[in-house]
Amino acid sequence: MKYVEGGASAPKGFLAAGIHCGLRKNKNKPDLGLLYSERACETAAVYTANVIKGASLVLTKECMAKTGNKSRALIINSGVANACVADGYEKALAVTEIISRETGLPKEQIISASTGKIGLPLDLNPIKKSAGGLIKKLDKNNDFASAILTTDLVKKEKAAEIIIDGVPVLLGGAAKGSGMVRPDMATLLCFLTTDLNIAQPLLEKAFREAVNYSFNRVSVDGDTSTNDFAVIMANGAAGNKLIDTEDKNYFIFKEALKQISLDLSRMVAKDGVGSTKSIECVVKNFRTEAEAVSLAKSIISSNLVKTAFFGADPNIGRIVCAMGYSRVEFDFSLVDADICGIDILTKGEFANFSPEKVSEALKNPEIIININMNQGAAEGFALGCDMTYEFINMNGLYKI
Repeated sequence: MKYVEGGASAPKGFLAAGIHCGLRKNKNKPDLGLLYSERACETAAVYTANVIKGASLVLTKECMAKTGNKSRALIINSGVANACVADGYEKALAVTEIISRETGLPKEQIISASTGKIGLPLDLNPIKKSAGGLIKKLDKNNDFASAILTTDLVKKEKAAEIIIDGVPVLLGGAAKGSGMVRPDMATLLCFLTTDLNIAQPLLEKAFREAVNYSFNRVSVDGDTSTNDFAVIMANGAAGNKLIDTEDKNYFIFKEALKQISLDLSRMVAKDGVGSTKSIECVVKNFRTEAEAVSLAKSIISSNLVKTAFFGADPNIGRIVCAMGYSRVEFDFSLVDADICGIDILTKGEFANFSPEKVSEALKNPEIIININMNQGAAEGFALGCDMTYEFINMNGLYKI
């Protein structure tokens, strides 16, 4: 796999656009995005675990059921979640009808997405006025990745090329996520594309594995949004022989998809609301991967760990405590651990470390915690960030 320029519109046959239509007050921030495929796409999606789901998700799930998981385009607005409002479903449907009229695509093949503040009504007028201009801006170099953002400080996109039986195949993606993010898919938005020719059941299988390996391991604040989900669209434009069995080509694609998803997940963790540093916890040599991931999640999700790392406080007891309440059984007397290479635990006891050196290490913008369980061969990890004064400020007066 090699990285290439671009994002969700990088694969063949995909175009995208992002514009400011007026849903957000800041005219410098795009708030309406469109992802378009010149060919029908096999599609797979994973939806938020929140019981309360935004209108766009309800509509998209219905459309995927009607079309047999086929899509041609994705329309997204930012600034307004269109969730928990009386006419939310009707508004979401109206948006797909607007794009359908402008493009000639069946409305059932247009994926709907919204992100922003919950409880606000969606104003259709700016979308109606801007839809034509949005479609005219469709190209490879676009503001789609910016149009999907809310409190994010940076756009998040990635693209790569793989070779399938001598045929170049491209994968691309754009994500948003800064607040309301925890490991319980999908607490962010991610739109992935590929020009690979692949059967839908295998696309979905690979995608779900990639999601569990990446987005499901991110925690910013422990909240699960009502609106967010991840989707992948595969249009087959690369022209490779159809992948309909789990052969070597399937595994090449799956590994590349996992890596692209992980890259985007790291960007989400790094851009957590008000964060100053990213945190990665790796748990090694444990009984199962699932148990290792659970331990890692418990540590990076702890508000006390997050705040200690923000203040560069070498309070190792907070890490130990988070391990203990993870509800994963283990023998603590076998556990070794380090932070950025500095030993902090040896066989379940505090190592003879310098608090000053640990504090200095905790000032790094990227912090890695290694936990060696010495109780098996499996490994797992989780991604997060510190919790700062700015987190309180931004969430206390949530404005996007």
